[in-house]
Amino acid sequence: MPGPGEVVEGLREQFTFQNLAYVVDVSRGVAASAPTGPSVDSFEDKSALGTDLQSTHLSGTISVSGINVTTPIVLGRTQLTAGKIYRMTISWTDSGNIDGCFLRIYVPV
Repeated sequence: MPGPGEVVEGLREQFTFQNLAYVVDVSRGVAASAPTGPSVDSFEDKSALGTDLQSTHLSGTISVSGINVTTPIVLGRTQLTAGKIYRMTISWTDSGNIDGCFLRIYVPV
């Protein structure tokens, strides 16, 4: 079960040969209006928090449809390291309030 602030979908898995965008339900089980202005605040290797890897590990833009946010493409083919867990932090505005969540991506060996 995901912890506080983690997306309801929990830990994701992405192999090094995949380039994937993730669709995230940002409602967390609460009635929410469509989020506006979504952004990726950081993309980090969990063993080296504080080093933002967005410029090298993500491609494209974040988008929203209803209560779902689609992340930029995570570049597994060229950037992810097997055996690591990455953390993507996302924020948006909902009814005038700033909210956010994070998703974790595990790269199997």
